[in-house]
Amino acid sequence: MRNGECPREAELLEWLCAALPASWPGDLGAHVERCPSCAALAAVVPPLRDERQASIRAASVPSSAIVWWRLRLRARREATARALRPIAAAQAVTLACAVGVLAAVIGIVAPGASTVDGWLGAIREGAEAAGAAAVPSTMAQLLSPGGIAFGLAGALLLVITPVAIYFALSDR
Repeated sequence: MRNGECPREAELLEWLCAALPASWPGDLGAHVERCPSCAALAAVVPPLRDERQASIRAASVPSSAIVWWRLRLRARREATARALRPIAAAQAVTLACAVGVLAAVIGIVAPGASTVDGWLGAIREGAEAAGAAAVPSTMAQLLSPGGIAFGLAGALLLVITPVAIYFALSDR
């Protein structure tokens, strides 16, 4: 014996899978009674074989019409997905262009808006030109309602753009 295996296990397994052990061939029955490894195998294999045969009998194979219908349905879904890919790509490009145009419009409307400091400086210059007595500091401008609105609009744009691109490129 090697590693707890019997040299006759392969022969016993082949016979157990092929027939019912009503009568053992040759001296195999006597060997099974003496060998604990083969006895365990002889106890386990018949119930497993019966369960396998029962599950094979219980398995229902769908009719060819159902298989054909499922195949056509799958092909239709795949064709729809293939047809929608260019549309999703066009939507993503359109969205990217819209974001670019929005950034360009903001740049044109507020020439000093290349940086927040420049934007706030343009506001300060405009306030001084209008004759404002005291121009608030940069921090006060950032915390003003206009500065908060500007910051929230920028943050919203940074969040919405990737989400919109994700939904434009997703399969659903």
